Amino acid sequence: MNVATPYVRGLVSSLSKNQIGVPYHRTTRKFGKSKFPLSKLISLAVDGIISHSVAPLRVATLVAVLTGIASVILGASYFLGRLIWGDIWPDGLATMLLIQLSGIAMNAFFLGVIGEYLSRIYQQLRDIPITVVAKSINFNE
Repeated sequence: MNVATPYVRGLVSSLSKNQIGVPYHRTTRKFGKSKFPLSKLISLAVDGIISHSVAPLRVATLVAVLTGIASVILGASYFLGRLIWGDIWPDGLATMLLIQLSGIAMNAFFLGVIGEYLSRIYQQLRDIPITVVAKSINFNE
């Protein structure tokens, strides 16, 4: 059964762009311990990140760029090592590693592009209004 789990704190904070903080002093707990364990706190944090951020989708693009840079550095070091020291690796090892790293980088990059498209579609399809009307004039309710 697929149950929607809205992140209510994020929904409330997205209702207004002009927010202010209200300072208050929280007293210490007098009786008992919190009934909200660490695992539920972590789950709440993950829900908040996934529901109101595109950062997890952009991680794929970052991984692609880092893997691409690593494959270029590895290829350059293999080429220089081959010129300077000759055969220091078994035949085909560096080629196989470079092909695998390049494939991982390409897959992660395209996954990041798809993630960007999905995040744009998701942002538009959410039922959160783009504007909040505080006051309307000359409209029958």
